[in-house]
Amino acid sequence: MSKKVTFDGAPDPGTINFGVGQPSADLLPVDLMRIAADDFLRSAQPIELNYGERQGDVRFLEKLAALLSDGYGSAVAAESLFVTAGNSQALDFVCALFTRPGDTVIVEEPSYFLAFQIFADHGLNIVSVPVDEEGMDIDRLEQELRRTSPKMLYTIPSFHNPGGQSMSAARRERLADLSRKHGFLIAADEVYQLLWYKQAPPPALGTLTDRGNILSLGSFSKILAPGLRLGWIQTSSELMERLLDSGAINSGGSFNHFTSHVVRHAIELGLQQSWLLKLRQAYGS
Repeated sequence: MSKKVTFDGAPDPGTINFGVGQPSADLLPVDLMRIAADDFLRSAQPIELNYGERQGDVRFLEKLAALLSDGYGSAVAAESLFVTAGNSQALDFVCALFTRPGDTVIVEEPSYFLAFQIFADHGLNIVSVPVDEEGMDIDRLEQELRRTSPKMLYTIPSFHNPGGQSMSAARRERLADLSRKHGFLIAADEVYQLLWYKQAPPPALGTLTDRGNILSLGSFSKILAPGLRLGWIQTSSELMERLLDSGAINSGGSFNHFTSHVVRHAIELGLQQSWLLKLRQAYGS
């Protein structure tokens, strides 16, 4: 398979592009975004076009926390959230902050293949652990941890890419506990957590930040539109301090300040919530 990825969508009528996990054109909400953007701009103040607060606009974080609390079925605190420019940028950012060339990252086998290129960009050694119908094999992981000292573990716990399975709640808890015991960081790619059809997956790893070294990466790419390049990291107060002390954040402020305002209005108007329901119905039919 070529390492070059095209984001052009379907090149010909009737052709579906399986090279990228992107919605079809009829599931990209142009009218919704027009309404949300107009609602924001009609009341926008000049300060809202300036650099944003490092962690993200407080009003957006509060709306996002409410959205996630409803979707996860457990309380999410606004102060545990950090604005990113989508999961790819978030994963790259996490690697830059928490790893150094030569460090080891444990991944699932198989896994999202383009994440490997991000790890390669940072000079990381990749060690794989197999998955089964309950997600990453934690028994095999424990065996690997006896001979490997990883800096980070990358997992897609809900609706795994490419397998589609979800990690069981028991395994999520064991994984969180192991991260504390062995001192590695979990980068949980939870981009599909809210995109369930018939039954919600087990609670997000982001809900276990009090018992594990967890950075839960989420995004609006799958639940609204990829072109927004807007996402979040949910984590503990200790790890949040490191995110906020990065050179990129101190230099440029919030990674996607303007778009977060527009999406905040989409949430306030109930547009994001109704669109998520539409996506679940469309993908589940």
